[in-house]
Amino acid sequence: MKLSFSTWRMKVHLRAWTFQVSRLVANAFRNFDLKTPQKEAVILHLDNDVKNNRLDNLKIDTQSENTKQCIKEKRGKQFWKKGEAHWYSKLTEVEVLEIRELYWPWMWYRRLWQKYKVSKTNIYDIVKRNIWKHI
Repeated sequence: MKLSFSTWRMKVHLRAWTFQVSRLVANAFRNFDLKTPQKEAVILHLDNDVKNNRLDNLKIDTQSENTKQCIKEKRGKQFWKKGEAHWYSKLTEVEVLEIRELYWPWMWYRRLWQKYKVSKTNIYDIVKRNIWKHI
C-alpha cells in the first residue's frame, strides 16, 4: 500500500488499483460501491476541502449536483464569469457591440464571421442575444 498526497486529492495505491481516500471512506461507512463510475456518482466535499475526508464532510451525489454546488459557491472553473472575463471568450465587449451594429439580416453573416474569426452560429447567437446578454 502506498499513499500519495497532491495539492488536489489524497490517493491510496493498492497493487494495480488507485483509490481516492474520499471514495474509500464512503465505501466503508456509506455503502458506496467503488466500482460505480464517476459519471453516475461522485463524492462531494461539503466544505470544498478535498483533503478533509471526514465522514460528516462527505456526501454521495451526481456530477450534476457537484457542478451546481461549484457554480453556487463560485469555485472550480470559471462558470460564473461573463464576457471577456470568461476563460473561453474569443471576443471583447467592443467587438460584440460592433457585430450587433454591423449586422444586417443574412447578408452580413459571412463578412462578420470571417472578420471576427468565429462561427456563423456564434454571430447569430450574439445578434439574437442568446449569448452576451449582459451587454
